[in-house]
Amino acid sequence: RPDGDAVVVAKINANEITLGRLKAAMDRVAPGGDPAQGSVAPERAIDALVRQFLAADQAREMDLDHDPKVRMAIEDASREILATAYFDRLAKQAGKPSAGDIHDYYLDHPELFRDRRLYSLKEIAVPESALTRTAMTDASRGGRSIDDIARQLRRRGVEFHVTSSIRAPESLPIDMLPKLVDAKLGAMVSYNGDGVVYVAQVVGLLDAPLKEDAVRERIAKYLENQNAKVLLAEEEKRLRTDARIEIGADLKKL
Repeated sequence: RPDGDAVVVAKINANEITLGRLKAAMDRVAPGGDPAQGSVAPERAIDALVRQFLAADQAREMDLDHDPKVRMAIEDASREILATAYFDRLAKQAGKPSAGDIHDYYLDHPELFRDRRLYSLKEIAVPESALTRTAMTDASRGGRSIDDIARQLRRRGVEFHVTSSIRAPESLPIDMLPKLVDAKLGAMVSYNGDGVVYVAQVVGLLDAPLKEDAVRERIAKYLENQNAKVLLAEEEKRLRTDARIEIGADLKKL
C-alpha cells in the first residue's frame, strides 16, 4: 500500500495493528474525544487500541457478540459505515465546475466578492418566545439605537445580551446578508436564529473587495460541494423510488 500503511507496527495477542490502522486511530482518538482537536500521539492511539482489542477479546469469550442488543448495535454500526462509504464514493463522482461556472458565480454574488464589505455590528439578542418577540418588535420600532432598545427591554423586565463584532459577509446568517447589502451607518436589521431573536445595528462599514483570482479555488470547492449535494439527493431519490418501503401501522400510531 502507499506510504507503507500495511506495515505491522504492533501486535496484541493474535491481532496485528498496521500503520494504516494506527493513523486512523490517531485521527479518531482525539483529545477529550473531540475529533476537531486533531490527531493524537501514536502512543495514545496504541493505548486506546490495546484497550479496545483486549476488551473485545473478553467480550467474545463471554459470547457477548451473540447478545441480541450487541448484535443489533454491530449491524447498525456496519450499516452506517457502509452507507457513509457509499455516499462518500458517490460524492467524488460529482462534476467539477468549469472556469465559466466559477466566473459566473463570482459575478452573480458581488456582495461576497467584488462589492464585499466588513460590517461592524452592535447586536442585541433575546431568547425567542411570543412575549420577547413582541417586546423586541415594539422596542425596535421606538428605538433609534441598540442602547434605546436595551433600555426599553430593561423596563419590561426582558433579559437580553448585547455584543459588538466585526463580521464578514460569509460569516453572516444567510437571511441576514441581503438586509445588509445596501445598509447605511446606523441602519438596524432583525433576524432569528437558534431560538434567539436578534436586532443588529450597523456602526461601521469597511470596503473589503476580493479579486476573482484570490477566491477562485474557494468558489470551485463550494460549487463542487453543491454538485455533490445535488448528485447525492438524486441518488437517494432513485434508491427510494426503486426500493420497496413499507411503513407498518404500529409505527404510524407512534
